Amino acid sequence: MNKKLIYGIQQVGVGVTDATEAFEWYATRLGADVSVFEDDNEATHMAPYMGGAPHKKKAILAINMQGGSGYELWQYKDRIPQKPEHPVEIGDLGINTAKIKSRDIERSYQRLKSQHVNIQSDIHTDPCGKKCFYIRDPYDNILKIKESDSWYAENGIDVGGVYGCSIGVSDIDLSLKLYADILGYNQVIYDKSGTFEDLSDLPAGQGQFRRVLLSHRDERIGGFSRLFGESQ
Repeated sequence: MNKKLIYGIQQVGVGVTDATEAFEWYATRLGADVSVFEDDNEATHMAPYMGGAPHKKKAILAINMQGGSGYELWQYKDRIPQKPEHPVEIGDLGINTAKIKSRDIERSYQRLKSQHVNIQSDIHTDPCGKKCFYIRDPYDNILKIKESDSWYAENGIDVGGVYGCSIGVSDIDLSLKLYADILGYNQVIYDKSGTFEDLSDLPAGQGQFRRVLLSHRDERIGGFSRLFGESQ
């Protein structure tokens, strides 16, 4: 078969200092209480991304069964995990935030606040008209909670799994050749430039940005595609 088949986003890697502790936090705050795997071994294939040498690690893939992608909670075991030298700011290269589904944004906000989660912003409306707010996990990773109507199941919690990322790039038009042409995120939901209210509470979020939100025109098919759902 020559045609590529992309099922969706399987997981987003989350750097943590203690994977077991992080699983408990993501399970109780974000409903990701199913452990798909738990690896405690040497990451040989990832050596090019770890300074050229393999390292021992512990990784847990946590899934929220209401739908969406998972979190790969990733911890070094043979060295002390280090935070970035400079805290991540909006617009930095790489993944800035992961986006998490909410059935009821007000309910999600109040519940997470009552659980003493580090809330980073008020509820705002983003450029596609969806309400959202931002939180930090205990390891300083920024997460965006956003309204969604793409669900796999209902288990009573107000949030689902991950359904996208905000990715800082140096050239959006060049990046579209990867994300749109190769990965199939070929539907432009918006392409806007300026300052944005929904970013204003985040580090460097008051700056000027060009933002392009991509999704996929065709429904994803294949293994786990219904669980992963729509992604952006």
